[in-house]
Amino acid sequence: MLKFTFQLLLAVGLLSSSVYGQSRPSGAKAPAVRPVSSGARLGQDAGSAAQQGGGQRPAPSGAGAESGSGSGSGSGSGVQMEVRGVRSEARLPPLTPEAKTERDRILREWSQSSDAITRLEGQIERIVYDTTFETESRSWGKFAYEKPDKGRIDINPVPITEKAIESRQQEVEKAQAEQRRSEVRVGKEGQPYQLTESQREQWWCDGERIFSLDLDRMEAMVNQIPVEMQGGNIMDSPLPFLFGMPPERALRRFEIGFHGGKFESGSRRARLVIYPNLPQDAQSWKQADVLLDTSTWLPEAVQLHDPAGTKITVYSFSKLKKNGSIFELLKLSAGSRFTPSLKDFHVLPVDAPPQPTVPELAGMHYQEALQQLEQLGLKRTKDAGNRVLLQEGSIAPTAEQKFHVQSQTPAAGTPLQPGLKVTLRLFADPVKKTAQK
Repeated sequence: MLKFTFQLLLAVGLLSSSVYGQSRPSGAKAPAVRPVSSGARLGQDAGSAAQQGGGQRPAPSGAGAESGSGSGSGSGSGVQMEVRGVRSEARLPPLTPEAKTERDRILREWSQSSDAITRLEGQIERIVYDTTFETESRSWGKFAYEKPDKGRIDINPVPITEKAIESRQQEVEKAQAEQRRSEVRVGKEGQPYQLTESQREQWWCDGERIFSLDLDRMEAMVNQIPVEMQGGNIMDSPLPFLFGMPPERALRRFEIGFHGGKFESGSRRARLVIYPNLPQDAQSWKQADVLLDTSTWLPEAVQLHDPAGTKITVYSFSKLKKNGSIFELLKLSAGSRFTPSLKDFHVLPVDAPPQPTVPELAGMHYQEALQQLEQLGLKRTKDAGNRVLLQEGSIAPTAEQKFHVQSQTPAAGTPLQPGLKVTLRLFADPVKKTAQK
């Protein structure tokens, strides 16, 4: 699906701390909060903003942020999982047959369009809301992506000016007088979130390494990408639904529906709401709202809710250009290795890559599980070198879950040692078992 854009977003590090277990240099100063409350829209349009409440769509670029009170972390009690990887309850209302058909069509066409993109560039705008401290930071930048896993993002802070602060306050007061929802996110006391300063940064990825550059402090971190996540395998990262995953595979790993429960016929935009089904995904995010332009099959905005329910991050995209011969915005030549010069940078040490471990496979279709294990050197063969065993488990709760992994031995997180074998118990076909009885 969003292979063309978000393979870049993850690979070059906007979300790398959750993917690779590393954190950026802290910048290292804490964000400076302006003492004056912030108000309506920034002087220059900083892009889309999140609406309050779970399941609400990210606004298109320029729409501004709608307000709300409380934590604003999304509806419901968060992701609910059973130990064996089967959801304990759905988080979206059931789709009508018509809506399900429309969703499947959109996922299919989105995936097909993604496969045809080899290069993409554009502008990106980011807003981060901290719902605990009621702060908001805004930044903008440019990005370039080259298939399958090379990219770069340049991020710059949006200046915090007295004019912008005054304008935001006026918008909040005007909205209150008109008894409408403000375009600015407000806190529990009805005051706009305070603006915080972000920092200049760059993220580069050459397919093998991620370079995280703090331009203000002239510090760099270089992380090696695990072999099993390089190239097309990056779809198995904590945000795989963003990376060209085939629809049938995406629907096994995620609960996907529409904002409002349906797709408006004839609409140019699809507003998708996505929840993770597997613990490996739920540890990084608990809800994603995607605004997709169905005329170009390119994203307009993505809104991510963190698992703790304390942060909402909104990305919006503009001036997108597909398959250009050169990258005009960042002045890169096609075929660039996307490797920065680290001259004059202080390279910070990073921990050695952790020892490979058995992944969490519960809930996956057995073919997908076998593929992940094979990437780690655990193959299912007919000879003495067989490392993977399949066993029949309980009857599947639903027909869709047949042949999915019910449980595994050893448990996820077990270090890979020479001679280690993995046993997968699979949900049995309920139709076949009923007939046998």
